[in-house]
Amino acid sequence: MGGRREVLRCTRDSLGIASIDFGVEWRHRNFAVRDIKDFRFGQVGSTRYGPINGLTFEANDKRGEFFGGLRVAEAQTILSEMQRLGVNVVADPAMPAMVKQEEEMWRKSPFG
Repeated sequence: MGGRREVLRCTRDSLGIASIDFGVEWRHRNFAVRDIKDFRFGQVGSTRYGPINGLTFEANDKRGEFFGGLRVAEAQTILSEMQRLGVNVVADPAMPAMVKQEEEMWRKSPFG
């Protein structure tokens, strides 16, 4: 088991984000679903090549962000499931168009 990763666990009551590095959990954050607001797909960082997108939210007056490098189609799936569990999700009407654009890009890419 290698590399750094983040694991999301969500129920109707709580959302947990675990940071795992080479199989060892070194950070775990829990939030009550009722405290989470503005859960959305957006920019979580940047490089000289452009923005890094992931998931962001606010809870208890603090900003949380995770899954840097998340693809649009993956984000759409996560957001719809989070909304189903009762999380306050901000819907982006442009998301379906972004998913289609991303799919086209991967279809044309020799690396896709």
